[in-house]
Order: sequence, then structure tokens, then C-alpha cells
Amino acid sequence: METTALIAELEFRLATYENDLQQHEEAVATVKPIVINLRGTIEALKASLAKDTRTGNLPFVPEPSQIEANNHGHNGNGNSATRRPARRPEFEAISVIESARLLLSKSPRGLHADVITRSIYDCKTRDQFHVAKHSVVAEMIRGAKRGIFRKLGGNRFHVKKTEASQTNVSHIRDAS
Repeated sequence: METTALIAELEFRLATYENDLQQHEEAVATVKPIVINLRGTIEALKASLAKDTRTGNLPFVPEPSQIEANNHGHNGNGNSATRRPARRPEFEAISVIESARLLLSKSPRGLHADVITRSIYDCKTRDQFHVAKHSVVAEMIRGAKRGIFRKLGGNRFHVKKTEASQTNVSHIRDAS
């Protein structure tokens, strides 16, 4: 009888720990996209407040070598000067629609396209931000037409509830 009671106690503790673990995993899955979003927003705000000590202008002022390259229509690497910036590591392997779906699935009030753009892309210049935002808005509107997102107005979007339940957030790795 003593062994049976011990097994029952251990099974109860295991169930309790598993339940606690599941609750924490759900909390992490809910908070992680918000943390990523906040990091992107903070970085963008810091960049907009920081002044370039050499020119006294906002950091979006291109370096002289970039200005010369821009006058020739490329950035020195043969690419367009207003080329879309690189995606943040956690969103590199998935589409813009899937990236936005992951972010929006954890935001009950929806997000503005600016926040989605800053969360997905690592924009170094205003031109890059505008190119990336244009792409994001186009994809969001395409997703809204397909029934994935709901446009709330003013470039704010929300994922439809049926889509939120299908969203898999296991793609997002710890961004720290």
C-alpha cells in the first residue's frame, strides 16, 4: 500500500508541475512577440532621438559615400539605394504574412503597420523603412482580402480569430 500511495503522490506532483509548465509556456508564447515588437519600437525610437555627432542631423542622414552612391542609383553593392532592408533573424525564414500573423495573434487590439514593419525589418534609413512599410501594407491588404486579417482603419490590422487559433508561434526563437 505504501508504494501505491507514493506513486499516487508522485503522479499528482507531476501533473501539477506539467500544468504549471504549460501555463508558463503559454505565457511565454503570448509575451514573446510583444517583447520582439517592443525591442523593435525601442530601437526605432532610440534611432530617431540619437543625433549624428558629425552632422548634427538625425541618424537617417546618409553618409557622404552613400550620397555619392545614391546619385548613381545604387548603394555600392549594385543594389537599389532604397532596397528593402533585411528581416530580423526571427522572421527571416517565414513570409511577411506569416510574420504579421505571428505578431498579431498575440496582440488583442491589433497593430499599426509601422509597428509590424519595425518588428519584421531592421530598417537603417527612412527610405528603407518606407520601402519595407509599403511592402508590409501591401501584404496586409492582400491578407485582408484573403480573410486572414481584418483592417481596422488607419493602417491598423488584426488577425481574424479563426486564423489566430491556427497560428504556430514555434517559429519564433528567443531574440535575445
